[in-house]
Amino acid sequence: MISPITQGDTGAPFKPTMTDDSGNSLLVGLLASAISMLWVLSTNPSTTYSPGAHWTIDNNATGAAHYTLQAGDVATSGVWDVYITLQQSGGPQHLDSFQLVIKPTPGQ
Repeated sequence: MISPITQGDTGAPFKPTMTDDSGNSLLVGLLASAISMLWVLSTNPSTTYSPGAHWTIDNNATGAAHYTLQAGDVATSGVWDVYITLQQSGGPQHLDSFQLVIKPTPGQ
């Protein structure tokens, strides 16, 4: 992940490789629209954020994809628990969660 980042930074895309524990791609046969995320503020779990559909699959065979951060994605500083879900033909598949740290903009 691109963590930590500073509030408002959108220049570096998030580039996960989505594979199973054996290294097999989880993106085979999927479109980018099948990838979604939910962010939960770790200090206040009632605060959630659902980023838009800004995913690109770079290589279905290897599981390479990237998400282009938007201004709204990084507008609120804090430690966010990030959950990625793939909508597979057999139902949703939830990937391991991770934390994204968004630091406040210096001087603000």
